[in-house]
Amino acid sequence: MITKRIGGEVVFLLPVKEEYLGVIAEWRMSPDVDRWQVTHPTLTIYKQGEWFEKISGEKDSLYFVISDKNTLELVGLISLTDIDTLGGGQINIYLGNPKYYGKGYSQEAYILLLDMAFNQLGRENVYARVKKDNVRARAFHKEFGFLETEMLEKDMVWVYLGKIDYLERWQRMVSLISVRREGREI
Repeated sequence: MITKRIGGEVVFLLPVKEEYLGVIAEWRMSPDVDRWQVTHPTLTIYKQGEWFEKISGEKDSLYFVISDKNTLELVGLISLTDIDTLGGGQINIYLGNPKYYGKGYSQEAYILLLDMAFNQLGRENVYARVKKDNVRARAFHKEFGFLETEMLEKDMVWVYLGKIDYLERWQRMVSLISVRREGREI
């Protein structure tokens, strides 16, 4: 488990700590976040504690809260799971704090975690599950160069990004974030 924070221009990725469980549960239960998730649990502090114990012991997963680098306000959650699976890992993200929507925070968090996956952990691919009707998430992944694969589940799309594609698109991804921060249309 990684115990240090990872910093970008406007975000920190902070390893999940027990003190964050209440806000994570609040985000996860909010209708804006829950409607796009694969599972829909009713969370309690006890269940969050069990989840934290489980993820704390996982050797093949990394979980971070996303925070604003200037204010340290918590913004969302990002993870890389199943890291040892077929040379890759599954990336997951959601922003739980609506005031940070559309401002490049999720993009920067994604770049930081993709960089870790490909350049530090030596992964060859990263994938994600996206609800078929989640048009914004599908466009988000397309922006990063993820390719959609066949739908193995009726309402889910699997998206895939290989290391070579990531390295070829890295500079474009960084430029997109800068454009968003300046408020210009892409």
